[in-house]
Amino acid sequence: MKKLLVLSLLLVLILGTGVGALESKGIPHQVDVVVHVEPYAILELGNLLEMTISEGSSEEQVSVSGTLVSNTGFNLKFEFGSFENQAVDRFFRYLLTRKDSNSNKHIGKYSPNTQTTININQGLTNLEIGLEYNVPDEKEWYDLTAGTYKSTVTITIAASNPQ
Repeated sequence: MKKLLVLSLLLVLILGTGVGALESKGIPHQVDVVVHVEPYAILELGNLLEMTISEGSSEEQVSVSGTLVSNTGFNLKFEFGSFENQAVDRFFRYLLTRKDSNSNKHIGKYSPNTQTTININQGLTNLEIGLEYNVPDEKEWYDLTAGTYKSTVTITIAASNPQ
């Protein structure tokens, strides 16, 4: 029995020393960590530009404002549709403006049935789309027939550096 007890103690010491040696050397193991953040944007913009032309004139311009918030650079493509009656296209221009805390950056004036693409940086961007009534030089206000005219501005958002 004594022999069994001595052998048991000896076995415990040998195994304990082996585990201790294993712990003191430390066998490293690495876990790689990979995080994928996909491009994302939120466009909040009103959905109606409405103008009333009365007594041959109108407010200089009407506009709708909004924001684009994104975690990467984006391209915004604006397609300015023709009015249902294309003869009235010449009386109107679309305006694009990028607004920030210091100033308004006029991007451009666009005729119906045209398009443009602008680059937007990561972060918050304030935008404004306007509609301007302007009687062409060779026309008079009464050449724009009374009625309701409809058009659409289509905005397409695409990552400027897809991964």
